[in-house]
Amino acid sequence: LQEYDGSEKEYWNELPEIAYGKLLENNNFSKFDYLVVDEMQDLMNADCLDVIDLMLEGGLKDCEMDFFGDFEGQDIYSGGSKKFIDEFRKNYSPRAQGYLLDENCRNTPQISSCVQYLGLLDPPYNRVLRGDDGISPAIRFYSSAEDQLQKIDAYLSDVFDQGFKRND
Repeated sequence: LQEYDGSEKEYWNELPEIAYGKLLENNNFSKFDYLVVDEMQDLMNADCLDVIDLMLEGGLKDCEMDFFGDFEGQDIYSGGSKKFIDEFRKNYSPRAQGYLLDENCRNTPQISSCVQYLGLLDPPYNRVLRGDDGISPAIRFYSSAEDQLQKIDAYLSDVFDQGFKRND
């Protein structure tokens, strides 16, 4: 793609349309026969699904696939893609199955509690699989973009002073 001069939100909104057009221009590309997608909640919109559908042998209706996503706690783009799952089954893949995964296996209990509280997760995590490392979440408030940058800079300075390297 050529360099994009618009906003980040516009870029991500227009990217599926651009990709769809490029795929139609080059209709002799090899299609995939099996698809695995993580963070599917980020792609659960008609434009992205149309691109995915076009790239699959037999389309979404007949392909073999495994999709993973957190439609409860990480749906940051559509603000409600859980409702889109029924439409996905109806319009794209009637045999798609869904399973609720309510265990947080990535974060510590303190981070998970903070996420539940700040994110108003309902339902909350059933359990957290990682042990507690005793480190509390650090929450910083800022009053302007400049203040935010200053606080990020100060935080990173503290982290580097503790011995962390940039690639950590």
